[in-house]
Parts: sequence; structure tokens; C-alpha cells
Amino acid sequence: MDMLALLGGFTIGEITIPYAWIGVFLGVYLGTQFMKWHVQRTSIQQGQQISELLFSIVLVGVLGWKFSNLLLNPMDAIRNPLSMLAIPGSTYAGEAGLLVALTYGSYKWWRLKLIWRSVIDIWPIGLVAGGAVTELFWLSLGKTTHLPWGVHAYGQVYQPTNFYESMVLWVSLAIVWKMRVRNKGSWLLIFVGIGSLLVSITTVNTWVIIGLSPGQWVALVLALLGIISVRENDRRQIV
Repeated sequence: MDMLALLGGFTIGEITIPYAWIGVFLGVYLGTQFMKWHVQRTSIQQGQQISELLFSIVLVGVLGWKFSNLLLNPMDAIRNPLSMLAIPGSTYAGEAGLLVALTYGSYKWWRLKLIWRSVIDIWPIGLVAGGAVTELFWLSLGKTTHLPWGVHAYGQVYQPTNFYESMVLWVSLAIVWKMRVRNKGSWLLIFVGIGSLLVSITTVNTWVIIGLSPGQWVALVLALLGIISVRENDRRQIV
């Protein structure tokens, strides 16, 4: 099923900040911190620029997703601008935010002439650390289950796949963080890709492409990208 924002939020006076937004803020902060710690520990070339670019891309994407409603529903935004903080962005708003973020990221990558090996070593750290937190604030229901930790909704009990994904991210990050390897980002892609494939067993796949769902294809590509990157780094060290 689609991911659903957790209901309710933190209220300050007349303004209510949805829990989903709190999850995004915490995820961005934690992801940025983990990238910063990783760069300080390893002294990766262009590390600070790469970390700052990912933060900027995520920020641009979130703002584009949220405030694109100004263009999609200008009259509602003018009448009650504060409501934009409480009302989730629409599907079209999400696509608009993604497009803006990709355009901005591509332009900055070209301007900064980033080294892709350094990017693969840093970005997965930030994305996994941030995603591990954010996943907990977005409920995603999988197949029906009789397990005691299932989520009761719509008169049935479902697998809490967002919790499983969060656990995969946390465990993968913890394992890689302790590994004595230079290319931690590549190994992280491998663990996350394999873990996500396992989690996909509990999900409901309504759209299948050549036997796999889009999420499974993404997980497979991440794992393969990590394997290729690890082998490439090993080959360069031998040479």
C-alpha cells in the first residue's frame, strides 16, 4: 500500500507541525551529521562539497514538493498560507519537487565537477541515516499478517513494512560503520539493496516489470552498483 503520513503533530500555539515533517527534519539533520562524521574520519576528496550538495538537493526537493502547491492551488495558498505546513503535498507536487531537485543537483554536479567515486562513498551514508529516521514517521502497510506486531487498519492486520525498512537501514549502517574498509558507501549499498529485497517479500506489489516490482528493481540496482563499486575500488588498489 502507499505510504501514509502519521496522523497528528506537535502543536505550537495555533501552528501544528505534522509528525511526518518532524521525521523529515530529523532525517535531514541526522543524515547531514553522519556524512560530516564520515568525511572527518576518512578525509575523502571533495567531501565537504559532496555533503553540502546532497543537503541542498534534499532541501530543494522538500521545498519544491511542499510549496509547489502555490502554483497548483494558488487561491487556497493565498487564503490560508499556514495551511501549507499542515496539508501534505499532492502526487503532482511530489513529482514537481523531484524534478526541481534533480535539475538543481545535475547542474551543481556539472559545475563542481564531482568525483563519482567520492560521491558513492558519501551520499549513501547520509541517505541511509536520514531514511532510517524518516521511515518511522511514514506508515507503509504490506501484506496481511497474524504476527503480534502487525498494524491494525481497515479491519485487518498488516505488515509494517516501513518499520522493516527502517531496521534494514539502521542495521546496515551500524555494520558498515564498524567495518574497516575505505569504501563504506559501496558496502552500504550492497547491504541495503539485499535487505530491501528481503523486505519486499512482505509488500503488496501491484505493478510488476519483468517479474519484479519497481521497488525490487531499485533494490537490485543498488546492490549491483555497490558490488561494481567495491570491485572497481579493489582493482584500483591492486593496480
